[in-house]
Amino acid sequence: FPTFYCIKEGLQGDSGPVVAGGLAKYRANGVEDNLKMWALWIPGDAIVYAVPLWMRLPLNHGLSFVWTCYLSFLRGGQDEADEIEPLVHAQECRA
Repeated sequence: FPTFYCIKEGLQGDSGPVVAGGLAKYRANGVEDNLKMWALWIPGDAIVYAVPLWMRLPLNHGLSFVWTCYLSFLRGGQDEADEIEPLVHAQECRA
């Protein structure tokens, strides 16, 4: 997760320090993200290793795809403060 947050900060963050900003977001969200990851992967791995051998790889890839989509939905967007600030500024310019 630290790598995910640092890359996200580099792509979507301000011009400030990328690694420090990414690690700060990881510290804020790390526990919640890891709990959600375990909630998916522990039962998911139990299912993957319970199916026949020929089905394990496709099932594991499907589970990875679901996790990546969920992580992108959960943490992939910009922060709400970043989205609200331009709206407030636009309204101030109209007034």
